Amino acid sequence: MQKLKIFTDFLSGPFEGRTSITQTNIEMFEKQKGQTLIETALILFLLLLILLGISEFARAWYTKSSLKNAVRQGARVAAVTSPLASFPDFTCPSKESSCPPPLADVVQNAVCCQPGVPEGTTVSLTIIDDDGITGLSAGDTIRVDASSTFTYIVGGSPWPWPDSTTITTNASMRYE
Repeated sequence: MQKLKIFTDFLSGPFEGRTSITQTNIEMFEKQKGQTLIETALILFLLLLILLGISEFARAWYTKSSLKNAVRQGARVAAVTSPLASFPDFTCPSKESSCPPPLADVVQNAVCCQPGVPEGTTVSLTIIDDDGITGLSAGDTIRVDASSTFTYIVGGSPWPWPDSTTITTNASMRYE
């Protein structure tokens, strides 16, 4: 017990004119309170920026992958369907009103009703005549192109990415 008293007397500063070690430490920590708050705010901002960037990249990747699968499915349906009546460009309507859609246009159904394809996706169907025979015939290439506007969750804010970007993809298959 005597040793503890000697040690606490030493820390409390028994010498005249000298401040104690504990008092100096307390003053130092009181000066750093604001600094810790600022550092925490800066680090949290950077972590939030990284987290939002990762989530936006994942959403964009999912949309691109879904769109690619949809045009691949549309090209496959167009390649195996009996002669297509027409090849108009179309825009995917909302899924609630159109899926499952009537069987009027099987290519539109195949593309627009795929999971993850955004409403408003523009799709075009092109026939590439490989054999020189007029009209659609076996061996011709059918190409389906799709374009969609991807809107970021935090677009338009002071974050370093734009409001939206356009995602395009295509798929080609030979007509059978």
